[in-house]
Amino acid sequence: MNFKNKIFKSIFFTLICITFSFSVFSQEFEKEETDKQKSKLSDNIFFGGSFGLQFGTITYIQAEPIVGYRLTPRVSLGVGGMFTYLRNSQYDYTTYFYGPMVFAQAFIYKEIYLHTELEMLNIEKFDAYGYSENNRIWLPGVKAGLGYQKVIAGRLRLNACVLWNFTQTEDTPYSNPIIRIGMIF
Repeated sequence: MNFKNKIFKSIFFTLICITFSFSVFSQEFEKEETDKQKSKLSDNIFFGGSFGLQFGTITYIQAEPIVGYRLTPRVSLGVGGMFTYLRNSQYDYTTYFYGPMVFAQAFIYKEIYLHTELEMLNIEKFDAYGYSENNRIWLPGVKAGLGYQKVIAGRLRLNACVLWNFTQTEDTPYSNPIIRIGMIF
């Protein structure tokens, strides 16, 4: 009986070790798959935007940060925002506008892409004579156009696009066409 007990214990111990090994291997395999998915997710997220400065009689400071996600190598979606400060010392005038936006990009040929965006700008409202009414309004905007993206190094890319605002009004703070140059990584 002693011999049978030893065999039984050995088989039992071996089965437990094999089961534990498969469990560890399975968890390691699942961890590798999860890590691949995580790295894929992080590889598809990009950050960037554009920044503008001008000093002198007219001071202009603009920041447009963005965060995007590459759905496929050719199609991206994202969100961003805009903040612009404008001061004209000749007329002692200062204003600012800001707001969120969502965008989509689709590459149509190599580095050339279509770009569309929807924005909501909070701007200062002016009367018919150009004087501020001291109130602010939300102004929607729909823009679309073409862009060019050039890889500089690794994930760093230079973007340049020309957009057209299809909802331009007398209150829109910029005129068509809109030229934008920025970086993403």
